[in-house]
Amino acid sequence: MNRADYNEAGSNASNRARRTAPPRPAFTGLAGRVGSAPAPPRKGTPVMSTVRIVIVGDEVLNGDVQDQNIHFLARRLHALGTRVRSVAVIPDEDQVIVDTLQAGLSGGDRLLVTGGIGPTHDDRTRPSVARALELPLESHVEAEDRLRRSYGARLTPAELLMAHLPRGARL
Repeated sequence: MNRADYNEAGSNASNRARRTAPPRPAFTGLAGRVGSAPAPPRKGTPVMSTVRIVIVGDEVLNGDVQDQNIHFLARRLHALGTRVRSVAVIPDEDQVIVDTLQAGLSGGDRLLVTGGIGPTHDDRTRPSVARALELPLESHVEAEDRLRRSYGARLTPAELLMAHLPRGARL
């Protein structure tokens, strides 16, 4: 029996399993291989939508911070029946953020943007998202309320700016 006959005959269970079960794809992006895809959604769970994940942060790209979001988000979204189509890790640069978001939106997918948002002078994510959507930034009442509850009396004006979101944003 030659190798082709052996594989065709499927003379052991592991060969049969390999032939019938397609390999589970790995999630990859600019950050490289992240891990195996989670188990498929439960039978009967419809795939409702697709999403592209965009992670903003020079600190991720230069290795100062290890991303903790891709694996968590991909598993959670998959369990909810949402297919992750791509992951991009991009720098804190206005035009790169705008271009990436506009390209993602033109494909008809939802975008989930994480990272790059904080009470620092170099926060470029919120203004760039607003620019990509062609919407103004404005104070978001619910976001401001959450910040006030979380920070209490320690809330600074710089931290309060995190509640300035593109018009119509939902938390």
